[in-house]
Amino acid sequence: MKTSARLACAAVIAVACGGGTRQQPVGTTMTTSAARAEWDGQAAASLRSDVARLIVDLDGGNFGAIVAKLDDDVILFDLDPDNRPVRADGLAGARRYYETLEDARKTQDLRTKSTLLRTDCLATTTVGHCAVELDQTIHLGGRTTGPFRYRATFVARRRGPDWRFTHVHSSLGAIPPSP
Repeated sequence: MKTSARLACAAVIAVACGGGTRQQPVGTTMTTSAARAEWDGQAAASLRSDVARLIVDLDGGNFGAIVAKLDDDVILFDLDPDNRPVRADGLAGARRYYETLEDARKTQDLRTKSTLLRTDCLATTTVGHCAVELDQTIHLGGRTTGPFRYRATFVARRRGPDWRFTHVHSSLGAIPPSP
């Protein structure tokens, strides 16, 4: 990707995460500090590590650790244990979503086993995103299915020294075969 396209992407992410300037009248130029920022390899590696840790926590049923990494204004798109799409807005909505997973873990023996296939991250020192591909095997109600190919996107911003996820979007990367 050309540097100018990458910088434009950083500006869009910065504005989406609250780091941009106010809206400008049509025909004027809007400048943000992120538009002048460069990608930071150390920041991207740190973010990649946090994403990998979230996947480990998901497989381990450590939903509290996942919620602890979410931003107060998080928007989450995922699938519930019955494979229905879910949207959760804000930390309270995300907490309720992970409580449904915890309940399914306790009552239906929900377990996942994920294998990260690819994690592409770009970050500045204040904002970043990762595109993730993974295979996931799901055990629910005595039945094991998969592995299924999933894709996920994580957008995060720094809160002090830590990354906080502002947007998490997970979806099937391929349609699973019918039972």
